Amino acid sequence: MASQMRRLLVTALRELDEASRAHHAAAKRPKSREGKKTIAGHFAPEAAWQLKKLALDQRATVQSLLEEALSDLFEKYHLPRV
Repeated sequence: MASQMRRLLVTALRELDEASRAHHAAAKRPKSREGKKTIAGHFAPEAAWQLKKLALDQRATVQSLLEEALSDLFEKYHLPRV
């Protein structure tokens, strides 16, 4: 009897934990990021500052500048722009 109760309790806790994780992950993701993937890299601090400065100078976002840069790179290698 005690082992059956323990199994039920463990199962219930696992289900609760999975539901909580799914809810937490969904709640943190803005709708603008749904269906998108993160692309990241490690660069010199100067490159990061320069990119941010360029974004300010152009009144653009870093995201939009990176999208433009990737599209140009894809075009260079005869791939469809994004």
